Amino acid sequence: MQKWAEKVIYTPKEDIDKYCVDNVVWQTFRRKLKGIPTDQKLIRLKEWLDQWDYSYAALIQVSNYINALKRGGQLDVEGNVVR
Repeated sequence: MQKWAEKVIYTPKEDIDKYCVDNVVWQTFRRKLKGIPTDQKLIRLKEWLDQWDYSYAALIQVSNYINALKRGGQLDVEGNVVR
């Protein structure tokens, strides 16, 4: 996958803490993404959304991760894979 085309939602700090930082299942999944190519991360993130039926928690988790990829330069502002 060369572009993240899914919706990225606003992620309030308190929801990031609740659904990302304090969620053991998400943290385990997130650590498994480390070291794999960005295009593969996007595929796995889409699978995560599917697995959790696009729940609010999954949307917060994935949106926060996508924004981190953008801040880190792996994705451009349009969601295209840069590196």
